[in-house]
Amino acid sequence: MARTNYSIFSDTELMALVRENDERAFQEIYQRFFPVLYMHTQKRIADAELVKDLLQDIFTSIWKNRKTLHIEQSVSAYIYAAVRFKVINIYQQQQHLTKYLDSLEDFMNREEPVQADFLVRQKDLSSLIEQEVAQLPPGMRRIFMMSRFEQLSHKEIAASLELSEQTVKTQVKKALRILRKRLPLFSFLFLLLR
Repeated sequence: MARTNYSIFSDTELMALVRENDERAFQEIYQRFFPVLYMHTQKRIADAELVKDLLQDIFTSIWKNRKTLHIEQSVSAYIYAAVRFKVINIYQQQQHLTKYLDSLEDFMNREEPVQADFLVRQKDLSSLIEQEVAQLPPGMRRIFMMSRFEQLSHKEIAASLELSEQTVKTQVKKALRILRKRLPLFSFLFLLLR
């Protein structure tokens, strides 16, 4: 039986097939749009991993909602609008974070005694981070804790655990990706900058 050549279908035809659970049609849409969207989005967001995660979220959402998704304009217009919305959200989060950090700095520079409030907030933040780190797979958690909490280099961790540096680097990167999705932005940045 000859395999269907999905590249000959229009975007609209592919979406109709996607609604009927056709995974190959979905793969065709993904392959058509992902590279162009990636280049387009990376002009606005420098973090390549964040761009990949953002696009992955959009395509995952399309697949999950395929039965109820009503695209009134073209498929490309719909996907570009989804990307634009996500990018705007990221900018807004960054602006809120900047305002929060500025207000926190102002708060810390006041003459009033703020130590108790600061310690309570720091304890809450540390507790939240510890809970999320504890849910990482055991090997990844061990590597991540050695990196972030014991301040060991990838080389030192690799030597200690008899692993390659690349394995250590990959595990730390995967852990950060998992935690970025689970933690509020401020908590994640706190952890990232440790």
